[in-house]
Amino acid sequence: MICKYCGREVRSAAGKLTFQGSDKCTAAPNGKHVLISIPGTCVYCGRAVKTVAGKLVFQGSPVCQVSSTKKHQLQD
Repeated sequence: MICKYCGREVRSAAGKLTFQGSDKCTAAPNGKHVLISIPGTCVYCGRAVKTVAGKLVFQGSPVCQVSSTKKHQLQD
């Protein structure tokens, strides 16, 4: 997974996108890594999400702790 702001290879760890253990991205406006859009993957937490009752959810939860809106998102 690639961060769209810094271009680094990031990983999803505990619901946060990290590069070498850090969730800080100096190139991003909000200071956090954001993924280049991957079908079916939240751009904020990197988790595989699906649509249930019109909401994007990960394991039944529509809450994304990393997103500023607290919702999963497929594209920025």
